[in-house]
Amino acid sequence: MNVTTSATQLMGGWGYLSSGKVERLMREAKLNQIVDGANEIHRTLIARELSDRHSEKGQK
Repeated sequence: MNVTTSATQLMGGWGYLSSGKVERLMREAKLNQIVDGANEIHRTLIARELSDRHSEKGQK
């Protein structure tokens, strides 16, 4: 994402054109960033659920 942001700034207005390679790379980088964030949240929720289950078994 840092590289594509720098490339977009370097290209100025041309970096935002939908026909340009920089714009496509920026969209792909942002999509990966969003997906990675969603995966991280999902892993956190699973870990929390497993931890809760483990602590419930210990209380019985």
